[in-house]
Amino acid sequence: MAYDLKQVEELADGDNEFKVTLVKAFVEEIPQDIQALEEAVNTKDHALTYQMAHKMKPNFMMFGRSDLMLLALSIEKRGKAEESFDEIAESFKELKAQTSLMIKAIVADFSF
Repeated sequence: MAYDLKQVEELADGDNEFKVTLVKAFVEEIPQDIQALEEAVNTKDHALTYQMAHKMKPNFMMFGRSDLMLLALSIEKRGKAEESFDEIAESFKELKAQTSLMIKAIVADFSF
């Protein structure tokens, strides 16, 4: 499953324009967050790794991707605990790939 709009639709409460605004915001912001997280991982910045992974979690949940939320949570915890970046980098690689597929599906479905 690429994504699920159930929570987005609940938030929008029938307001299609607001729903589209939420989806557009996700499509615009998450790639920037992924880029910032990638920079944090590449520069081995534990604090920024923690912050960026933490920031993304609710967005993944809002779009029905608890798997990506859990992956971000794993990265967040490892960043906070200042663990090895080898494992963080592996988790990030998967998060980035899955997020890219998700964004492509949303863009295709919404014709952005």
